Amino acid sequence: MSTPDEIVRRAVVAEAEEALRRATSWQLPVQRWVRVDAAVTELVTALESGDPDAIRAATAHLELAGPIRVARLGHEPPPQSAPAPIRDRIVRIVDRTAPSKPAEDDDQDDTGGRR
Repeated sequence: MSTPDEIVRRAVVAEAEEALRRATSWQLPVQRWVRVDAAVTELVTALESGDPDAIRAATAHLELAGPIRVARLGHEPPPQSAPAPIRDRIVRIVDRTAPSKPAEDDDQDDTGGRR
């Protein structure tokens, strides 16, 4: 049986994973990706610490580094997808933190069919 602290930690880590997954689809100007990279570094440190408050704060910093909802006036550099090193790093982090598949899923292929 999970303790309340474990339940909270799992929920906070799941929120962080979801924020990381969303980040891989963002379209941002190059200089914003620098902020995202710094936020990802902060999130890695927080995940390694296991501290739910630090994970929450780092997740918020990542989300704040993401796309803005209001267009700015003036010249804005064109947005682009995540640079490959940042995208690859995010994917590795999510893969490392995601819970393992249950053993009974091992007999299924990626489409859900049996092997």
